[in-house]
Amino acid sequence: MTAEEPPPPASSLLLAAIRAAGGVPAPRSADLLQEVAQAAQRVGRSALQLRAAGEEKTTLRLAWPTGSAPSIEQFRDQAPPTLAPIPTLVWALCLKAAWPDPTLPHYPGQPFPPS
Repeated sequence: MTAEEPPPPASSLLLAAIRAAGGVPAPRSADLLQEVAQAAQRVGRSALQLRAAGEEKTTLRLAWPTGSAPSIEQFRDQAPPTLAPIPTLVWALCLKAAWPDPTLPHYPGQPFPPS
């Protein structure tokens, strides 16, 4: 960005932050929320305001509009491979070690000993 270029709109920056982080605290401005919803719609997504049970803060996330989420049938032979049983079990054990209480928020998790 040069000194001659105007800064990007706040809605574009917020949309980029949502895409990078998965979700951000929802802004209080109804106008900004509307702008973000319109920006998300332009890229084929929708903006959702979510509040976890027991939480006071609302987060803003991207979602697929109804009926437009990618499905496994669209991939046909190029479907992403699934893990074999042993790697799946190892992944599940690591997930359980990093996130022992599923009622708590899963991000950022916690470190766990490798033993």
